[in-house]
Amino acid sequence: MKKILFFFAACLIFSVSVQAQYYPFGSEFKCSCEAEDSLAFQNAKQKISKTLSELRKSGEVYNFNVDTRVEKSDDGDSTNFMVLLIELDDAGFKANTQSWEEANPEILSFLEEKCPNRTDKQLWDKSMSMPVIKNMSALVIDVPEVDYKPDPSLEYKIIVDFMAFTKLDPKDDDRNEIKPEELNWGLGQLGRQINLHVSAGIPKENIKLVAAVHGTASQSFMTNEAYQEKYKMDNPNLEMLNELHEAGVEFLLCGQSLGTIEKKDLLPFAKVTFTAQTTLSEFQLKGYALKPILND
Repeated sequence: MKKILFFFAACLIFSVSVQAQYYPFGSEFKCSCEAEDSLAFQNAKQKISKTLSELRKSGEVYNFNVDTRVEKSDDGDSTNFMVLLIELDDAGFKANTQSWEEANPEILSFLEEKCPNRTDKQLWDKSMSMPVIKNMSALVIDVPEVDYKPDPSLEYKIIVDFMAFTKLDPKDDDRNEIKPEELNWGLGQLGRQINLHVSAGIPKENIKLVAAVHGTASQSFMTNEAYQEKYKMDNPNLEMLNELHEAGVEFLLCGQSLGTIEKKDLLPFAKVTFTAQTTLSEFQLKGYALKPILND
């Protein structure tokens, strides 16, 4: 049975200058592929990610993400393969697209064989930013004409009721199994809280963000060793969690919902409390605004 592969390489423009504007660009390939090609697409993801990681370390690529997933529908399954790049402009997008292609000729040949039609275009004309948390899921849209702005002199104290996790089966509301190879979507929303406040003109030092973590969400905070033992793979949340921790986010994990996870299995900055319920009550009594980040 054939599957449809949508290959989407998007570039989000970024500049170290606060005056600069950056926009999404994309290269899109559409094709059919056999089910047995799935391992080849996983290999493509790993090799492209390695190249872009090296380019990011050298300062040539600001940020990136590579993702592949299977989406199920009544009309049949489709495989989505996505590469996201953050660059200054169209020239940077083309240069670094060419860089990962030249570094992976066998991957490019594979994609061109499966996907003969390619379209490069700017995806939309709204500029975006990531002032603090440099992750795709924490992007904010720039709004040039704002009628009301928040008071930058206030201390913005936020307690987050955090139960988010990426489900193994998004359509199954009753199962609490994580998809271990994917980033916890809720961490991006935590980062976006910071980026939204900073983009609105609030100094980073005026933002106090505490996450009361409970339920299945706690598994995202396991050390890489404990995660590997449980899921036989690296913890994909570590880079994002370290970035949030460095930005000042405090993580308080509910001891009632840790299950078989022991304290030694948790990251050093993931602190254990007796229960998330008292954490949520205490911080609201201290004047923290409550924001939920939960699975629907």
